[in-house]
Amino acid sequence: MDDMGSKFDRFNRSARRVLTFAQEEAHLMNHDYIGTEHLLLGIEREVNSLPSKALRDMGAELDKTRQMIASIVGKGKRGQFGHVALTPRTKRAIELAVDEARSLNNDTIGPEHILLGVLREGEGVAIDVLRSSGIDEKQLRTRILQAINARPMSSAEAHPGIAALTSLVNQSLLLSEVMKIDITGALHVVAEEMHDERPNRLVVKSLLLAIQSELIDAADIAEAALNSIVQLLRSIGQH
Repeated sequence: MDDMGSKFDRFNRSARRVLTFAQEEAHLMNHDYIGTEHLLLGIEREVNSLPSKALRDMGAELDKTRQMIASIVGKGKRGQFGHVALTPRTKRAIELAVDEARSLNNDTIGPEHILLGVLREGEGVAIDVLRSSGIDEKQLRTRILQAINARPMSSAEAHPGIAALTSLVNQSLLLSEVMKIDITGALHVVAEEMHDERPNRLVVKSLLLAIQSELIDAADIAEAALNSIVQLLRSIGQH
């Protein structure tokens, strides 16, 4: 597997198992590379992980996923592969997984971030398989984000710093561009509130994550949600 240096240092045990499973799946298919399709199989095999459960809830089945991948890319010629390389798209998905964890202010990178990275990369066999399985990427992303938000936060996550919150603002702006909704004015106010020395950073983080879910799930609701958030932040600042 290609060495991506420090990017793997923050991977938790579950995420490392996903990578191991992905490598095993590549070998089983006689592939000398790890593509996003192998990452998807690795995630599904990590059965107790958040994204594996979400995929099953949305209709994914491991055996069917294998069959669909085989029908798309086929099996390679039988041989011995000492070195299995990450494809450029897989490298990009992992880089995006690191960015997703950073944006969410998560201490470590788990299978959920890997799946978010694959979804955000937006192309490749894994995405084709999800679509063929009737799984909507936006709904899957929203489900993953909601599950992340619902779990207990670590100490660092409970006290998000300015850098992490700023990253969330930037990510929300990117999503707004994709959804073609002008939220720059509202987010500017959010950013101003965020940079004040007021005890509302955790509130801002939670609300920004909610904004992203709304942007992905229902574009017409997102702008109204932002306006409500701005009003709430202003009221917090007045106390």
